[in-house]
Amino acid sequence: MVPRAPAMPGRHPAQSLCAPVLCAEASARLERLYRLYADRVLAVAVRRTGNRDVAQDVAGDVWLRAGISLARGLLHGGDESAWPWLAAITRRAAIDHFRPARSHERPTDWDDPVHGRALPTAPPAEDAALVTVGVLELRRAIARLTPAQQAALTLRAEGLTWRAAGSRMGRNPTTVWQGAQRGARALAAAGVSA
Repeated sequence: MVPRAPAMPGRHPAQSLCAPVLCAEASARLERLYRLYADRVLAVAVRRTGNRDVAQDVAGDVWLRAGISLARGLLHGGDESAWPWLAAITRRAAIDHFRPARSHERPTDWDDPVHGRALPTAPPAEDAALVTVGVLELRRAIARLTPAQQAALTLRAEGLTWRAAGSRMGRNPTTVWQGAQRGARALAAAGVSA
């Protein structure tokens, strides 16, 4: 016996598995739209993607999105005037197809020597300054910076993000970043490697 998903009260069991479910009217309308515009949708997808196989995937996504929109009652007007709506869905689906996946969703070839091992990261510039210069020399160099530059470099050395440092200083994160960069350049000019 196949286990069933629990149905929500007042809903058909199929509606609890995939929502929204096409009613008979929306299903018939989707079929009519498919018969009228399937070739045009595929042609736009081919033109947008440049590859017929990819375009067929995009077209399938278009019809899925169109079905969901029809089930929600988002298309008003006759079937003959539905082409601009479908063309817009096709353009968005093609764009979404080529939009890069989130970094944790990107496929990685672990056999590739570059991806198969972690690359070393460089320490932040603030850490390099602390390592290579004596504490007294560093304190003298920092004392010559403006208060905003001192604060920006200190907050970053404490591990705050630019946004958090900007919030603490009451400034825009970009302004804080610029102050830290100017401070690092001033330290470098004073002989402190930053």
